[in-house]
Amino acid sequence: MYNATGGEACYNSLKYGFFDLVNLKYDSQFYPTMEKHLNLCLAPGSADDVQSIIEQLEDGLGTMAMVNYPYPTNFTANIPANPVKAACDAAAAIRPSKEADANDVSVFDWSNIDQLFAAANIYFSYDNDTNCWNLNDESSQGLDDQGWTAQTCGEMAMPMGDDPATSCFSWTNWDYVAHNDFCNKTYGLTPEYDFALTYFGGMNPEKDFSSVSNVVWLNGMLDPWSTGGITYNLTSFNNTNSIALFVNGSAHHLDLRTPNEADPEEMVTARAIEKSYVLKWITDYQKVAPGALKSEL
Repeated sequence: MYNATGGEACYNSLKYGFFDLVNLKYDSQFYPTMEKHLNLCLAPGSADDVQSIIEQLEDGLGTMAMVNYPYPTNFTANIPANPVKAACDAAAAIRPSKEADANDVSVFDWSNIDQLFAAANIYFSYDNDTNCWNLNDESSQGLDDQGWTAQTCGEMAMPMGDDPATSCFSWTNWDYVAHNDFCNKTYGLTPEYDFALTYFGGMNPEKDFSSVSNVVWLNGMLDPWSTGGITYNLTSFNNTNSIALFVNGSAHHLDLRTPNEADPEEMVTARAIEKSYVLKWITDYQKVAPGALKSEL
């Protein structure tokens, strides 16, 4: 997403920013200087604190990639239109920064970390209402994800990790043992990792969805979740009332949001197609069961 939007320069600013933070994670002599460069209210006191910083930066950048809408939003945080582009622009505006650490005579180049923070800060403090970043503030921005977390401990477990060859984040591998332990302790649940694919299908889309009907599969190129969706029309759709739509300018669930004048033309067309399919399903159903369902669409 960041590579496609801001090019290699934006991608590298995040990739090497995380790389540098990971390298400083266990070197406490850099913690005081890290406080300044990341605008922290208090310098990190341990490697766990630095890991928390890394995870929060990842969360902010990842959320912006998901809600990369063509207009400002505030339901996760106050962020501008096209936040991924805004983040890349902010990173590009940072000039090289070298300075001696107070406890080290060598010179460390903070440019990558500065660029990473500038990009992520579009999410955390775009409206400049945060004087400093308080790592201990439990009233963090974003959606309440407790419901989703519970689902990942049940039938909607989705193991995810970062591939060093393609990811600009901090290359975290999925830890099954740690996730299972968390779910058992928190909810008394054990994740059913294959349930969704076994019950709903997806391991072999052509076979699994051969009899599916009355579904519009809409995904967008700007939606990170689209990699797990149906982004092309399967041959099994030929004789059913289903269609797959892929919208280049669409972020996560843009089609389900209120229409906006900033929506790309492709999305306007996609919504019209969705509506036509729903109307067709209703009409077909009423032919089979007259008067069973009314619609004012």
